[in-house]
Amino acid sequence: MASVSEISDKVREFLNGGISFEEFEEWSASYSWDIHQRAGQKIQDLAYAVRGVLVEYSSGDIDEKRLREDLENTIRPFAVIRVSVPTKRIVFGKPQGYALSSNASIELEAALIA
Repeated sequence: MASVSEISDKVREFLNGGISFEEFEEWSASYSWDIHQRAGQKIQDLAYAVRGVLVEYSSGDIDEKRLREDLENTIRPFAVIRVSVPTKRIVFGKPQGYALSSNASIELEAALIA
């Protein structure tokens, strides 16, 4: 199944020099081929926007600097930010009105927002 993160990751791989333009273009063409049958509108829009930038570059309408800028700008609105935050355990004593053993407590996991 197609995903925003998969497309964004592949764009980043190209922008970071992990794959050549030719490899990226080939992947994009193959990935976009039947995307309307396997993805929602948001993912289709992103895949087609990336294809549009690649077509502009291949036809000589934009240079490599502009290609890179346009690809970055294309994925930015769809960016998936992966954040890892530490969790803290919060332990409360026995709640009043509940029939719990004297040793019982409630434990919650809470993510801290820095």
